[in-house]
Amino acid sequence: MLIWTQPVFAADLKAQGWGLPTTVDANGMVTTLKGTGDQAGLQLALNANDLVTPPADGTLIYKGSFGYYYTGFMVQHADGLISLLYSTFEWEGTANIEVGQPVKKGKLLSTMRAGGPAQFKRLLNWDVYQLQADEFLELQKKLSHAQLNNSQMAHISETIKWLQTRKQIDIKRALGVGSFELGKDFELKKDVNAFTVQRLQNSISVPISWEYAYLMPAGEYGFKITSGNFFKTERQIKTYVSAGDALTHYVKKLSNGDFAFGTYDVTIPAVTRLARAPVAAQAIQVPVTTNIAQGPITAPLKPSDVLAVDLKAQGWGLPTSFDVNGMVTTYKGSRDHTGLHLYLNESAPVLAPADGTLIYKGSFGYYYTGFMVQHSDGLISLIYNQFEWESTANIEVGQPVKSGQLLSTMHAGGPGWNKGVLSWNVNQLNAEDLLELQKKLSHAQLNNSQTEHISETIKWLQTRKQIAIKSALQLGSFELAKDFELNKDVNVNAFTVQRIQNSIASPISWEYAYLMPAGTYTFNITSGLFFKTAHQILTFMSAGDAITHYVKKLPNGDFVFGKHDVTTSAVNSLARAPVAAQPIEVSAATNSSQDPTPAPLKPSADVVTQAPPAQIAQPSAPPQAPQSSAPPQVAQLSAPPQVTLPSAPPQVALPSAPPQVALPTTPPQVAQPLAPPQIAQASTPPQVAQPLTPQPEDDRVQKAQAEAQALREEVARQRLMLEQLTQAQKPTPIVNPPLAPTVPTRRALVIGNDNYQSVPRLLNAREDAQAMARSLSDMGFQVQLELDLRERNMRAALRQFKSRVEGGDEVIIFFAGHGVQLAGTNYLLPVDITGENEEQIRDESIQLQRILDDMTEKRAKFTLAMLDACRDNPFKGSGRSLGSRGLAPTNAATGQMVIFSAGTGQQALDKLGPNDPEKNGLFTRVFLKEMQKPGISVDRILRNVRTEVVNLAKTVGHDQVPAIYDQVVGEYFLKR
Repeated sequence: MLIWTQPVFAADLKAQGWGLPTTVDANGMVTTLKGTGDQAGLQLALNANDLVTPPADGTLIYKGSFGYYYTGFMVQHADGLISLLYSTFEWEGTANIEVGQPVKKGKLLSTMRAGGPAQFKRLLNWDVYQLQADEFLELQKKLSHAQLNNSQMAHISETIKWLQTRKQIDIKRALGVGSFELGKDFELKKDVNAFTVQRLQNSISVPISWEYAYLMPAGEYGFKITSGNFFKTERQIKTYVSAGDALTHYVKKLSNGDFAFGTYDVTIPAVTRLARAPVAAQAIQVPVTTNIAQGPITAPLKPSDVLAVDLKAQGWGLPTSFDVNGMVTTYKGSRDHTGLHLYLNESAPVLAPADGTLIYKGSFGYYYTGFMVQHSDGLISLIYNQFEWESTANIEVGQPVKSGQLLSTMHAGGPGWNKGVLSWNVNQLNAEDLLELQKKLSHAQLNNSQTEHISETIKWLQTRKQIAIKSALQLGSFELAKDFELNKDVNVNAFTVQRIQNSIASPISWEYAYLMPAGTYTFNITSGLFFKTAHQILTFMSAGDAITHYVKKLPNGDFVFGKHDVTTSAVNSLARAPVAAQPIEVSAATNSSQDPTPAPLKPSADVVTQAPPAQIAQPSAPPQAPQSSAPPQVAQLSAPPQVTLPSAPPQVALPSAPPQVALPTTPPQVAQPLAPPQIAQASTPPQVAQPLTPQPEDDRVQKAQAEAQALREEVARQRLMLEQLTQAQKPTPIVNPPLAPTVPTRRALVIGNDNYQSVPRLLNAREDAQAMARSLSDMGFQVQLELDLRERNMRAALRQFKSRVEGGDEVIIFFAGHGVQLAGTNYLLPVDITGENEEQIRDESIQLQRILDDMTEKRAKFTLAMLDACRDNPFKGSGRSLGSRGLAPTNAATGQMVIFSAGTGQQALDKLGPNDPEKNGLFTRVFLKEMQKPGISVDRILRNVRTEVVNLAKTVGHDQVPAIYDQVVGEYFLKR
């Protein structure tokens, strides 16, 4: 699915007679993809052979490839509107309509192909753009260029990318339709099948599936939920579906086992995103039940405007203390965030960043606690942490707080956690928003379900104006990145990095980013086993920017600084090209006296970053460096005198703006015309006829000629200097490279649990996890490695990983440790599991299905879950008949693959006998070997692993058949 983020515009397509590009069912509904309610385009889930039709009259202007993964049609309509209709598969059948021919609304373009066995529906994507006259001419050129070139796929991809910068129409609102979908507010995935939901309209009951969202005309609808094994219980609600909005109704499980509608959210598209007061759903009393309280409408989790405010001038500071070196560690990879995520030590102070009033303290939702402070000018600080605080100052809500006043102290989060993340966001509210915030906070505090209501308040705040804090406090950040292959080079400390400031060397860790005041800094990298070699760079850090310096490995094994990237904040972002830093190679004997060479300094906001000028020998009076991209301007002589010499030496043409040259006092000044041509110098200066016996006047002529020649040489040298300086200061032209498919981010969560406390310990899990983490890191995955996790830490690690995953990512999850199945549900066990009874296991362990659901929720493009957890039942022999050996079959969602190290009821081997020298378990060692083979798709790797494991297990008389659950469409590769 192509997801674009350009501005979204509203148009009344319904009034112009537009419709959907397919047939609406008899109930006036069309199934669509869940979780896409805030997008301007539509993703319709259609059956095989469903019709695809033009949504309005127009002209077919393109059909064919839409890039590397899509094919489709492009139709031009009236008023500059362009429809894009595309799918990830070839079409089942296509009408015989050629490019340039007219098309009519509702007439056949093509029919859908569902996509293969067990794939009953396939997505039809529809986006609409509005072009101006000059933009439409540009589109015609691009389409002609794409069709005339052999490399059509690359050119049409470039055209699609260009279109995403044009005005996009919010289709749902333009057609007067909204969408409805169900959300899960209960724990067990299997409970999805324990109830049914129907839409009630005009005495007709229409079933609502859990799998899809439903497009329907805006209006009032009733919905009914039915549950109960023997005695059926019905509950109804009445709700309003607004044009353009996406309504999500959550289903919750009651204590008696029945199901009812709970809270609901409304996702508001960009064109209608307004501050909305909480609205209670209208409930219909049904005799068999009582009304279920409905929650308020919540706004989407999207910030609106990002503002630049000079908080530093207003006396603001950070909500903690700088260290002695003027730095604060912060979350690596959060460089483009408007808020801050500070890594603080246990018991670090948490302070008020400015004077204000404490307006809330307590829960910030289901996972966070914190403080809300109101400052002047409508500014609101949100200061929160994932864990409980170590201690909290005795300040009550409504009391004033002073800048720097202690609010609390950090709690890092448990054994092995020496730092915790303190998050800080600042929003700016107008008077109306402040009143709305007061209502929401009062509503949250008056209700028993405070967590639910404060979550709604936080979501609402995220739609208000946000402050770019780094820019506002005149701070920047610095972090290191890897430009070498082996991940072990980081772990074995093959190099060290320090910041040198005022003769003080401060170590820079690979794990963190560093927040520091804007300014010029020197960084030093030292490497070498026996003879230490140091390299230095000098760099400038602007307010709001994040500098990432890449470390590269030289052929001799030393490490130096390579290129660097500058990520600018939202308020002053510009296109910037990566720039190669200019390191100084300092030997061990001379590094103490070596002056650093400046790396490229970040220019002002209107200049594109460029490479530094080459170092040139400077005259005694060097030219002044300009402050713009134009060549240096040098004062010109208003009426330069001509040089009159005997024998008339040739005139020298100088550049338009050369630096002034300090000349000897004897020769006269040289004429410098304003716009001269290039210097034309004879290779040999003209010879002057000399008498056989020179006279005193001839001596003067020769002296004048020698001085003129010296002058010409000096001018030529200065001209060369100027050309080099001007060339170096020219802005680097921005050249758009040929469009390539977007490379998704590859992320991996790797967990290895060996040291169980109350159940048998394992021998290989940690080693398996570490080996897998190394291999995935070498393949370009951003790996989060976790070992011997207790329940609390395991849940925190999963939350942290989930927060990093973004739509379109390729994700791998590897777990080595104990796992059990209870009533067909798979659980992964933390090391502190006790398992006194099945209920305790459910409470203290992690559901595999929940992890998979999280990846679906985050819209990961591809997810591979590898579970080496099919050991023998850890509770066997303990007097407790809990769980079963191996794991139960699982339900993978579309885009997900799951592989268990053994099949249902089987035990996975750690060793092939007592003399097996391998450090890794059987499944993991085979997977590590197979994944290194390039050019083999993931599904083939899994099948190769299964075959090899089966064969090796049979050599010791053991049955072990890894179980594979595959719902992935297309091919994915670990190593190309």
